[in-house]
Amino acid sequence: ATSFSGSGSGLTGISGTITTSSGSAPYYGVRGWVNWNGSSFGVRASRNVSSMSDNGSGDYTIYWDTDMADADYACNVSGTAQYNTDVDSMGYRYGPSSGSCRIWNKTRGYGNADVVIGMASVHR
Repeated sequence: ATSFSGSGSGLTGISGTITTSSGSAPYYGVRGWVNWNGSSFGVRASRNVSSMSDNGSGDYTIYWDTDMADADYACNVSGTAQYNTDVDSMGYRYGPSSGSCRIWNKTRGYGNADVVIGMASVHR
């Protein structure tokens, strides 16, 4: 197994150990994440998120506390829609920018719907 701990070049505040159990693919940490309630709109918990905005039904913008180096990052989103509707797709509303990511939730009937539980994480 490969592991590291402590602080080194580019690492700060390390308080644990990251270990790979098999393989040699590199690890790339999460640059930010958020868990929110879209129906009553409120952020439950987050890291590296300065704020969020509710742009309308099922339409949200996440603002990063520390901007990404550029817009070439992956923002993974998922959620559960309200009123027992199925989440058909959840993804970028518009392309991301270094400082924010606008996402939306579409249901099977192609209408926007707020999410009861929304989650997003960004990797770069």
